[in-house]
Amino acid sequence: MAYSLEELKGLSDEELIRQHDAVARNTALGVNYFFDELQRRETARNNAVQEKANRTLVRLTWVIATFTVVIAILTLVLVLRDLENGFGPIM
Repeated sequence: MAYSLEELKGLSDEELIRQHDAVARNTALGVNYFFDELQRRETARNNAVQEKANRTLVRLTWVIATFTVVIAILTLVLVLRDLENGFGPIM
């Protein structure tokens, strides 16, 4: 029995696994079955590495943004202090 694409999308993970296991008992396997599983595992590992890298980049972006704001505030404070002390720009 084949499901329509909409029916297949509607199955829960548990139901999909149950259906697979039932059909697999009566199915002859080819080498692509194992290759596909290896590919799926490699893709899952790569996705996990990519997600970790993305989280690291987000944290790094926040650190850089914070330092940029701090530097801008310190620069403004120093410029205003120099102006108050009469050390304005030389013309």
